[in-house]
Amino acid sequence: AGATLTPADKAAKTRKANAKTRAEKDKIDRARDNLFKKGSAFKPTQRDEIAGIDNALREVEDVIHWLRHSQEYQEYGSRLEPGVILEGPPGTGKTLTTRWIATASNATFVNIRDFAHAGSLYSDTDIADLFRRARAKYAESKKPVLLFWDEFENAAQDRRDATPEQVAIVSQLTA
Repeated sequence: AGATLTPADKAAKTRKANAKTRAEKDKIDRARDNLFKKGSAFKPTQRDEIAGIDNALREVEDVIHWLRHSQEYQEYGSRLEPGVILEGPPGTGKTLTTRWIATASNATFVNIRDFAHAGSLYSDTDIADLFRRARAKYAESKKPVLLFWDEFENAAQDRRDATPEQVAIVSQLTA
């Protein structure tokens, strides 16, 4: 049989575990702070690099114009939807288009894959922190913040193994 821990040993073990958890949370917080300071690295893209989706790109030009001049539009009470979803099969230019939007609008580009989190899936707290940081970055810099989440349906790849919270997050984001 194993040795029985004394109350003092149990308390020391708990303090050590709590310190490790705090250190992990601090590390994640620092990584998130740095991501929003610099944004994610991406290859700047020009419109002429994207071929075959001219009709969609014309609509995207309106979004870029709004992002470039959002302060002026807001003075007149105009408001852009909080998000744009580009959907389609692989290889249709969604990622390239997103990089063009970020380049043309001078947005802070944040790839969700770079957003540090504990565990293999994002929690509702992670998602709330992501959007809180994006709003804070916009309020501070007055530059648009583009959150790029490639294939976000994979956030809970096998919903049978996901927690109800994870299924709800994916459902809300894909609704």
